[in-house]
Amino acid sequence: MFAYCANDPVCCSDVYGESAAVAGLVGVGSAASSAGLIIGVGILFIPIPMASFSAINNLNSLANLSASEKTLINLGAKTKAKIKKEKYKYDYWIATKVTVSKSESIFIAGKGISYKTAINYVKHGGDVFASNRSKAYKLALAVGNGKRPVGPERHYNKITGSSLGYWWHYHDGNRKGGHIFYV
Repeated sequence: MFAYCANDPVCCSDVYGESAAVAGLVGVGSAASSAGLIIGVGILFIPIPMASFSAINNLNSLANLSASEKTLINLGAKTKAKIKKEKYKYDYWIATKVTVSKSESIFIAGKGISYKTAINYVKHGGDVFASNRSKAYKLALAVGNGKRPVGPERHYNKITGSSLGYWWHYHDGNRKGGHIFYV
């Protein structure tokens, strides 16, 4: 019900719909004035990628993540950072699958490519990242020759039950090409 804030609406918020923010005290101070004593409290919001919450039940479990879960979170954050940094140069990137453990893997963004190259790449079964959801939809529409795309959808690991390491994506309307992930 409160997935937008990691199921903790008291301690978290999600202003932009991309990450929960954990509230914490950063300072307590006081000042005397003619009106009386004024106590000030500072609140710090620490953004945490939503992907990290798909594998845990609450914020107290962060320290209990496995090495592979931490790797998935790290690779996901690096992919988002790469796309954010390069989105003014490219709209699409080749997606490469990285195996983290026997049962866990993640797609990461590789080389930036043009729209035309992305169409051909996906038509031949390749996977790509798009800089955003609308560009992913546009590409899926083109790959499917105008047929409405399938999605958006996000898979989960059938062994762990987690969606950690899985990206939201579209398929072309015929579902014959690769994945078109977006961040």
